[in-house]
Amino acid sequence: MANCSYCGKPAGPSNNSHNECIKLHVSGEHWITAMIGAFVANERKTQELKRAIDLVAQMSYIGANALRPLILDGWKQAVEQALQDHVLTIQEERALYQIARQFMLSDDEMKKDGVISRVDKAVMIRNIMQGAIPEFPIDDLRLPFNLQKSEKIVWLFAEVDYYEQQKRTRYMVGSKEVSASTALALYLKTTEVSAEVIESEESVKVDRGILGVTTKHIYFAGSKKSIRIHYSDIVSFKHYSDGFGVVHDTPQASPQEFVTDDGWFAYNLVTNLARRV
Repeated sequence: MANCSYCGKPAGPSNNSHNECIKLHVSGEHWITAMIGAFVANERKTQELKRAIDLVAQMSYIGANALRPLILDGWKQAVEQALQDHVLTIQEERALYQIARQFMLSDDEMKKDGVISRVDKAVMIRNIMQGAIPEFPIDDLRLPFNLQKSEKIVWLFAEVDYYEQQKRTRYMVGSKEVSASTALALYLKTTEVSAEVIESEESVKVDRGILGVTTKHIYFAGSKKSIRIHYSDIVSFKHYSDGFGVVHDTPQASPQEFVTDDGWFAYNLVTNLARRV
């Protein structure tokens, strides 16, 4: 008769674990990660959080080796939870770092999946909202931008894909798409074929390059395309999971889109800088 892998008591001839122990173990895992998020929201003493987690771990048969990944997952979830409203408060920032110190999370653990980077960027956004504009350390970098007087670089994004909305004309014969020349040949050959012209707009990748966000403009420089957009010329911003788009304050303007792989930060960065112009 095998013993339960959780409580150590006999589990029966064909079982390795009690169903009750399994349920208790899984519930304990959820409780531990949830408690960390609740701590950040309520900002209580970290000693109380540690005692509560240790108690749940003991009752749920969660050993030390399994506990640390849960704490790290809970901390990551707490970061995401704190950023849901796009603002990281001073209280939330303090609570996150208190947890990291209490459980001795290493720099490598916090850097995994870019989590600590998201915290640092959220702090930057908060500082900008409060009027403290940072300056990106460009050192000896040769930037492909012609900055104006008193203008400074706030952030640089490398390997950014730049997209423009372009019109596309499609020629359909029945349910099949054909070229313009084929559609014309069919039309001239017979009038029994029903051809349809469909016009639409789609995002087309134009170039890849460096994106500079400054106190006055958004710059892009690639091998084919270079642009400068003043914040006051932007009528609206679009938020994407991997970037952002802008629409000029001109008739028939179409979106220009920048893929930065960090849509949350890029969108909040440019929109908050635009509010200060």
